[in-house]
Amino acid sequence: MEEEKKINDTNPSEENPDIKEKNVSNENDINLDIVYVDHNDYNPDVYADRIEEKRADFFKAYKASRRNSNIATIVVLVIAVVSVILITSEPMVCKIIGWVLAGLAVAGMIAYYIVNHNKLPNKANDFIKEISYSINQRVFDDPKYSKVEYNPKEKMQISDIVSDNVYTNIEKIPSRNIVRGRFDNHGFLCSDIGLYEAGNKKSKAPLFVGKYVSMQNDLHFEGRYVLVSKAANPVDLPNSVSDLSVLSEDEKHVIYGPENGKFNEDLGREFLSRINHIEVKEYLLGLAIVIWAGHTAGYLSYGDEVMSIPFDKSFNLPANEQFRSNLRELLEAFRKILK
Repeated sequence: MEEEKKINDTNPSEENPDIKEKNVSNENDINLDIVYVDHNDYNPDVYADRIEEKRADFFKAYKASRRNSNIATIVVLVIAVVSVILITSEPMVCKIIGWVLAGLAVAGMIAYYIVNHNKLPNKANDFIKEISYSINQRVFDDPKYSKVEYNPKEKMQISDIVSDNVYTNIEKIPSRNIVRGRFDNHGFLCSDIGLYEAGNKKSKAPLFVGKYVSMQNDLHFEGRYVLVSKAANPVDLPNSVSDLSVLSEDEKHVIYGPENGKFNEDLGREFLSRINHIEVKEYLLGLAIVIWAGHTAGYLSYGDEVMSIPFDKSFNLPANEQFRSNLRELLEAFRKILK
């Protein structure tokens, strides 16, 4: 119980210095994996067409790889059957031919594996990087964004999420497309993440799937507040708020906080108003925001239209345009609790 209490009382801005704003232009710390995201110079339809071209090319390569793999498997099976028939036949020359064919089949399988086993996975990794970068170009093309960097190899850590204390009992946290940059001259982090509950191996239902966004704040108060905006059928609701009181609630919004917490004074009415104006509709399935003194984080739940890299299905432009708008709205709200 004492250990759990320590987690509940942890302020992420104090406990995890890595979450604090990072200097994205440190010339002495060169990372070749980092890609700086330039503002694009084309309209949404053109950028969607470019993504669709890349998707079609990769899907074509995937189908060709599957076809070649199936052909190779059939050929090996046929040779294996013929080899067995010959090996069990007379005269000796048939046995010799059978063993030769078996050896050729094994050698062919090994050669095929050596040549092809990394080809498609490497193409897939490159495809994911290219698509993520192209989407980032559109999402972060507003002049208020600057020094935006994308590191394909960086991963979120469970400690980053546990310290927020919005979700608990997390076993794993797959993540990708971690972007760091500045919005209106203040550092932020944005990432695609999924949170999976420990011990939930049969159904594998996640606690949360969506976009994680964090930024510092200049507030001073004790404890934390959790703001939840939801639809009629809520999804990904926080499961780590049992230590908090419900301070305000209507059919679309809930504010959790310390007992008798003065959320209007601590957070400011303008910040709360901006959060309440972010509509949970269409592709945005839910929104949870945690505010500690010094640290703010948002969990925006989205479905496959936003979270899936386009592969067998075409790129969904309206869904990603909504995320772009939601992110701008959220960071504008976060900016209101910064000096």
